[in-house]
Amino acid sequence: MKQYAVPFAALCFSGLALLGCSDNNSDTKPQPAPAGSDSTDGIAGVWQNDQHVLVLETNGDLYLPTDNSLQGLRWEQQDDTLTFDYLDNREQRVTQASATGLQQDDTLTLTRAPAATQSSDTTETADPEAPAPDADAEAEAETESANDEAAPSLFNGDYQRANQAVGHISGTVTRPEDSELPDNAVLTVALLNSQIDPDTAGAQPVAKRLIRLDKDSPTLPFRLYYLPDDLKADHDYQIISQILADGGLFYQSDAITLERNPQGFADVTLPLTAVMTDSETLRGAITRGKPGQDRDTFTLCNSDRRLLIRGPQSDDLLSAYDKGIRYPQQPRVATVSGLVRKVPGSQEGSTEAALIVESFNLEPGMENCQLPTAELTHTRWQLTHLGPDRIILGSAAQVPFLTFNDDGKVKGHGSCNSLNGGYQRDDQQLALSDLASTRKACPTSTIEGRYLDALKASDHFRIDGELLTLFDKDDEAVASFQAIYL
Repeated sequence: MKQYAVPFAALCFSGLALLGCSDNNSDTKPQPAPAGSDSTDGIAGVWQNDQHVLVLETNGDLYLPTDNSLQGLRWEQQDDTLTFDYLDNREQRVTQASATGLQQDDTLTLTRAPAATQSSDTTETADPEAPAPDADAEAEAETESANDEAAPSLFNGDYQRANQAVGHISGTVTRPEDSELPDNAVLTVALLNSQIDPDTAGAQPVAKRLIRLDKDSPTLPFRLYYLPDDLKADHDYQIISQILADGGLFYQSDAITLERNPQGFADVTLPLTAVMTDSETLRGAITRGKPGQDRDTFTLCNSDRRLLIRGPQSDDLLSAYDKGIRYPQQPRVATVSGLVRKVPGSQEGSTEAALIVESFNLEPGMENCQLPTAELTHTRWQLTHLGPDRIILGSAAQVPFLTFNDDGKVKGHGSCNSLNGGYQRDDQQLALSDLASTRKACPTSTIEGRYLDALKASDHFRIDGELLTLFDKDDEAVASFQAIYL
């Protein structure tokens, strides 16, 4: 069968891969009674304060229905100490928080330990050779630190038992007979408002849950908790499930309309069907994306078709590429065998085509592989590297760029000051001259100085598809750019 796009193929959020570091795994044993059903004894149950709701199931599952950016994973009690594991989608990490818990009748008082412990590395990385961040980047870091402190506030203060504060949906997901569970599989279940198109920008599920699958069972129980105030009495609601692994979509259910009952919704069974594509052998060029953004691409030779690079062998492919290039972002041709699948896109609810790498052969040159090629003139060339160093600026900073006109004039920006001058071109020779810029002082002045020095050192150039590289007289790359068409 061929892969096809489905609404909410991107139900999993950016921390999906981090579930491999958590204990949030499925179990084929019968689920316990829903938290809060008749629970009045012990800490297990539903607890609420002015801002948050904690759902503590007797089997150790943790639910956080008031915050879509967090997913509860597990909770554990040792004497008077409670430990909470949760997935922080903003920070892209699995985090653990501890608190002392004192229960008196229907009041639970949590006193948070001094700091939360991060239990897996963040996915964002920066080039160690990259220039120091500017003031905007530092401000972003301060915001991230504030977010880190905000999440553990869930586990602090007085909570009241509130069995009616949440509703729940229980059900079972079933896989086809004789089907196989892929490695690193994650089950996603989401509650959707059927009156809202899931492809609408900004559309969010009412509730969602990700569960790491360790046992190859064809029957998978699940439970979703939701806030009753999030539902409208005159709206219908649907539930949908998928199994993903290594960024690819392997199984999916139809969106099933839920039946209401006096307790909320009736239990539901979600039959999954396989979503597959035949393995293909493709030949194309590899291009690296920005660090931490997972946007490395594979462009098919003699085509403008682009696929994101994914899968368990993608790291080996990209490592071989990095070792084999002479200058930053130099395209390299590879023959890759793998599966072409839809994967979650950069926008909520969107999908993109990706190549799930199974095996590869990296070729030494670009023979018989034409790529979409930009022209030197009338293209906005956005700076990506100075020498071997990737340029990473704060979100508010102007990214340096150049544009070449037909009349021998060049203009652009250095991240702080605008610049203009002239250029002389003779085939692949390229010299920039009479460069002048405004003289504002900015936190990015160091980068701008290196940028202007690189432009002045330019002797010749090379365009590889949509990548421009300037070389000095010693044939060393001094600046690299990405095409942004005007």
